[in-house]
Amino acid sequence: MDHFFYRSRSKTIKQLWMSGGLLVLMIAIAAFSFGSADGSLKIGIFAIAFFLLIGYFFASSLSQLNSKLPLLSVTAEGITAGVTPVSKATGTMLWKDIRSTEIVETDNDTLVLIHLNRTTPYAERIRKKLSKMALDGIIDQEADQLTIPLTASELEGDAHQVHRAITESLKSNS
Repeated sequence: MDHFFYRSRSKTIKQLWMSGGLLVLMIAIAAFSFGSADGSLKIGIFAIAFFLLIGYFFASSLSQLNSKLPLLSVTAEGITAGVTPVSKATGTMLWKDIRSTEIVETDNDTLVLIHLNRTTPYAERIRKKLSKMALDGIIDQEADQLTIPLTASELEGDAHQVHRAITESLKSNS
């Protein structure tokens, strides 16, 4: 049975408000830093760089707010996720390559971790689309295992629903 998880409009709007607040704060810091003569130019430059980074994510989230495409698809073929940069770069994770899954509570989020057996094809895609640095901490060369984190922070539903759908599909497609 296929499961599709779509963008939660309310969660995305909440994130946009938080990002907007950070943007305003960075503009204020930059304006204050460039107006003072005490050598705080470095802080202003940092504020502008941070403003550009947050601004990019803000514009990206705003442009995807009305998207009708699922952010996470659990199908007979495998899992296709667009909820983290690493999962976007991974592409479809095939059931035959998935070793196990687990749910992990962090300080601010609950993640579903997908442990993959065959690291080479996925690692190559991640290196090509992101960088080699994106693999730090998620690849275990000795065990030939790659761990892909998925977040439900933008999805309708929660991480436990996502984990349950993936676990059920993993059992039936293995």
